[in-house]
Amino acid sequence: MNYSWTYNYYSQHKHFRGGSYGYHNFINIQTDPSKNVYQSNYQDDLGSKYKTSWSVGLGAAYSWQTLSLHVSAEWYNAVNKYEPINLVPLNEQSSGETFNKEITQQLRSIINAGIGVDYKLNDNLSFAGSFITDFSANDTNTETNISLSRWDIYHISAGSYFNIGSSEITLGVSYSFGSDVIKQIADIGNQDEETGSSINTSADVKFTRIKVLFGFIF
Repeated sequence: MNYSWTYNYYSQHKHFRGGSYGYHNFINIQTDPSKNVYQSNYQDDLGSKYKTSWSVGLGAAYSWQTLSLHVSAEWYNAVNKYEPINLVPLNEQSSGETFNKEITQQLRSIINAGIGVDYKLNDNLSFAGSFITDFSANDTNTETNISLSRWDIYHISAGSYFNIGSSEITLGVSYSFGSDVIKQIADIGNQDEETGSSINTSADVKFTRIKVLFGFIF
């Protein structure tokens, strides 16, 4: 029985220069133009930083005469709320006042795992299959505005590898899928309300991907 383990550590702080941010907000109220809002801002050369999680991964394998089983898991630590870009106060041209905006990021702790199987039919032909999770670290309990994707993705793979003469050929296919429900903050299509509808609508998001694998060793 074979065991393997890994320990991965990633830097928690990476600092950059040259970040930029644009914010444009326009509200036109036909019945009272004095309440119109005009906000257009662009900031460049901002200091920025990006924090990544550190993780610990473990794996194990067990082999029988014609069958091999592989399992692995990796734990990712949470990332506390922080500001990737530090903004200076923004200007509202319609009123002459300033206001503040905050860009935040926060990640929750997750565990991803995978399982794989190899089956040797004979000396020239083998089959393989696997299932892998790819859970999103987006923390839905906090309001962050740079983490867009919240859906968990699952990967199912299957294939075979066989010998032709002195060459080995690998054929396989991988199918990935995930889904989520996202909210639309404003009902843009409602023209009756001056400030837009306060009713949140939602949309179903589905992710699918198919990959084909071909390998050739000679």
